[in-house]
Amino acid sequence: MKIAIQHHLLPGSSLTEQFQHAAEFGFDGVELTAWGLPFVEFGTFSDHTHAVSAAIRVSHLPVSSLCSMAKDDLVHADPAERASRLDGLINALHYADTLGAAGVIALPLRKQFPVPDLSPIGDAQQLSEQLLVHALKEAIHQTSNAKSLILLEPL
Repeated sequence: MKIAIQHHLLPGSSLTEQFQHAAEFGFDGVELTAWGLPFVEFGTFSDHTHAVSAAIRVSHLPVSSLCSMAKDDLVHADPAERASRLDGLINALHYADTLGAAGVIALPLRKQFPVPDLSPIGDAQQLSEQLLVHALKEAIHQTSNAKSLILLEPL
C-alpha cells in the first residue's frame, strides 16, 4: 500500500518545500488540492505545471491525484455553469493523465440540490442525479483515451 498526503497539509512556503517535507515524512506521493494552490480554479491545475514539475523533480515523489473544490460540483441549475464545470473536470483529467496521477477526486453532488423541483416531471434529487449521470458520461466520452480516473468522493 502507498500513502499520499494533500499538499496543503504540509509545511513549506512553496510546492517544492511541501513535496520535500512529504518525502522526509515518508509519504509515497502528494495529492494536489485546488484550494491549496494560489488562484486555482477547477481545470487550471496546469497553470502550475512549472511548480509541480520542480516539486516532483526535487522530491522524487509523484502526484497521486488531483482534488477539486466544492464550487466544482457537476450539478448546477445554470447550463452554462454546468458546461464550464464539465470542461474543468475534463481539463483536470487530462492534466492528471499528463502527471501520471491516478485521477481527479470530485464531489459531484451535494445534498442541497441546486436544481429546481419540477414535480411531477421530477423532483430536485431526481433531476440532480440525472444531470450528474449525464455529465459523468460526457466526461468519460471526452477522455476515453486517458488513463486517469474520476474518483467520486461521497461526502
